[in-house]
Amino acid sequence: MGVRARHKGRSTLGKAVLVFTIAGVALAMAAPLVWMLLGSVRTDSEIITAPFAWPAVWHWDQWQRAWNDGNLGQYGWNSLAVTLLTVAGVVLFGAGAAYPLARCELATPRLLAVYLLGLIVPSQAAVVPMFLLLRTLHLLDTWWALVLPYIAWNLPFAVLVYYGFFRSQSREPEEAARLDGCEVLTLFTRVALPLAAPATGVVAVITALGTWNEFLFALLFVHSDSAKTLPLGLLAFSSAHMSDYGLTFAALALMSLPLLLLYVLVQRTLIEGSAAVAA
Repeated sequence: MGVRARHKGRSTLGKAVLVFTIAGVALAMAAPLVWMLLGSVRTDSEIITAPFAWPAVWHWDQWQRAWNDGNLGQYGWNSLAVTLLTVAGVVLFGAGAAYPLARCELATPRLLAVYLLGLIVPSQAAVVPMFLLLRTLHLLDTWWALVLPYIAWNLPFAVLVYYGFFRSQSREPEEAARLDGCEVLTLFTRVALPLAAPATGVVAVITALGTWNEFLFALLFVHSDSAKTLPLGLLAFSSAHMSDYGLTFAALALMSLPLLLLYVLVQRTLIEGSAAVAA
């Protein structure tokens, strides 16, 4: 009984330490976000005199000023369009490349390694070649100057995720579809890809987060307001309102809000998809 009691006490203590550790990490990660949201509804004098105080008056008009003065509507539309096109391309081409690798007997680990080489190449190393290629194709300063590099840069991760998922799944539904006369393309689009919804959720969310926040390619490949994304718009906005901290926080909050809503909506799908892929 004494041994069991000591073991139970250690187990309880270990769980308590784990819970407190997770709570501390979560608090440390959430604190800057909360501070930004509170700063977005406070005046400059309040932020300077009492940086961590609760707002005495909630100045929601700063969000409207930031939206209008920063042209965030145009930049937000550009970011949304680029992100949706990128996610669609990554899901389609990533799954299309991983499926034959996982199912075709002719595919070798070396072929998979060729795809995964993209995971170790830094984006800075490819900036000059991509700039020259996009200039040759007359795609600079357009959405496609961002969409195509983003798709290419996210494909290795997508192939890895889909490959692991397809390899772990049973072939029985696909064999049954073949017996019903399904061709390869129909088999992929109507059977394999719908069953890979957990992997698609992981790929879509990770790709969307990275694309929405990407800065380097956007800075180098576009320059007009008709193609600029939110990170570039916020750079110009913060430079013009460097001393207006409340307005800058409001612009940052407006940019972060869609990602926060996306995470809240898909967090369960993301966790379940990650567990399914890992299995």
